[in-house]
Amino acid sequence: LDNSLLKLDELVSIQGADYRLQKQGEDWVLQGQNNAQGLELDSGKVGDMLYALKDLRVRKLVTDMPDLAGSGYAQLSVETDQSEKPLIYQFYMTKENCYVTRNDYDAMFTIDWGDYEKIAAMDAAKLTVQPAASQESSQEHNSNEQS
Repeated sequence: LDNSLLKLDELVSIQGADYRLQKQGEDWVLQGQNNAQGLELDSGKVGDMLYALKDLRVRKLVTDMPDLAGSGYAQLSVETDQSEKPLIYQFYMTKENCYVTRNDYDAMFTIDWGDYEKIAAMDAAKLTVQPAASQESSQEHNSNEQS
């Protein structure tokens, strides 16, 4: 098994459930729902996600289909500078393993939990820097609860 068979070249866009990351020059821009557009991206989290996705390594081929009822699930549509059509990733997480499929392979693979967290667990809120006002009110609320 070639562990790097899902590895990607230059990414140009990533579409998640509530966001779309689009590469513009050397920068990434968030285009999303619920006023996500225009929010400042958390460059650390975006960088972690991009690195994990570009260098995604599979651990093993799944030969016995797991029971995915009630599993965590995420779908990403990814475009590279060489793809003619988007690559569709489907991620699943059970108590035992994390799994991935991609539309250009007729197989399911296991992946590391850390890669699942960096890629599939992301949403617009996690990819953006939260405004200072909401952080302060959250801290104020927490200190009031402790009093």
